[in-house]
Amino acid sequence: QVDQLVDKIPQETPIYIFLDNDAIEEIAKVARDLYPRHKKTYLVINPGGEDPNDMGQEKAWDVILNNSVIADEMGILKLQIALKNN
Repeated sequence: QVDQLVDKIPQETPIYIFLDNDAIEEIAKVARDLYPRHKKTYLVINPGGEDPNDMGQEKAWDVILNNSVIADEMGILKLQIALKNN
């Protein structure tokens, strides 16, 4: 799936990884697979912990635009710390 994303999405187009907060291991795996090949990959830190599918499009975009970090190792660490404190 990562191959398909990298092949289909232009490098200048950002990719946001936004999953349920309890999927931290999956988020980290996707980030580690995707970021080295697509540098505009971001992790979304969901401060309220609400399921992304339940928050509606407007609120989801607000969370994405205001709570994203680059999906490198430092970003993964920031996400892990934020989720641990939630």
